[in-house]
Amino acid sequence: MLCARRLAVGLCVLVGLVAGCSSATISGPKVKGKIIDVDGSPFSFKPGAELVTLEFRGTHNGQPFNATAEVNRDGTFKLDGPEDAGVPVGSYKVVLSVLPYGAAASKDAPSERYNRSFADWDTTPLTFELTRSNAQRLIINLQERTITAN
Repeated sequence: MLCARRLAVGLCVLVGLVAGCSSATISGPKVKGKIIDVDGSPFSFKPGAELVTLEFRGTHNGQPFNATAEVNRDGTFKLDGPEDAGVPVGSYKVVLSVLPYGAAASKDAPSERYNRSFADWDTTPLTFELTRSNAQRLIINLQERTITAN
């Protein structure tokens, strides 16, 4: 009888922990936008010849959160988040890297299109506050070195 009671209490604790974990699930708005190049023109790249990486870094429940956006050849992008559930609202740093396929993604990569001006987490000027209302129309303007909601 005592073992059955301990088992029942243990199961209740376990169920409570699992239920508590569901509140830690990552969710939020899905992000869409476009990139303006350093010369003011729409961003573009050569699929198959260049590798474009657009990453967002913030926090979720006090823990680091990173997500990679899908960038189209016309400079539009979308970030649907883990399991297509969106991304948490909050402050983000953004890095953008454009490398020829096969190039090493290191600080010494001389072939990175923007000389790593936007590709280093410590020095990127691209920061913004994501809210539920501005998530659908972000403009990453490399010429002005800003991210704004349109």
